[in-house]
Amino acid sequence: MPMSKTAYEGLEAAVLRYNPPRAIWLLDILRQQSGRQHYRHEDSYGPLSIMLFGALNRRRIAPGITVPTNARPLSEKTLAACRTWNEEWLRRDFSQQEIADAMSNFVTIYCRDHAPNDELSEGSPR
Repeated sequence: MPMSKTAYEGLEAAVLRYNPPRAIWLLDILRQQSGRQHYRHEDSYGPLSIMLFGALNRRRIAPGITVPTNARPLSEKTLAACRTWNEEWLRRDFSQQEIADAMSNFVTIYCRDHAPNDELSEGSPR
């Protein structure tokens, strides 16, 4: 069964709007350790916790220099969507491959939209 629209929106928010770097890390885990993820009923957000409670985003301010950014809290509606995602995860409504595919699409969008611009590229004139 495919992921519901609400669950998909929760995943999208966690990846694209909240903590893309940790999403990339989770995507690596999903791809390299397929079938080894845990299904913990006591965890409200499941694997999304890696993004929701992991290290904060960092913003690039110059070549090779980043600073931590304060991630804006997610809305209650978005957190509810993340909980829905976890409910479906626990029921195994979608496969780990489906999660990885969706996350890969989101990460591709994020990387495309946040590629270094020419002004900050190494070796570019100031």
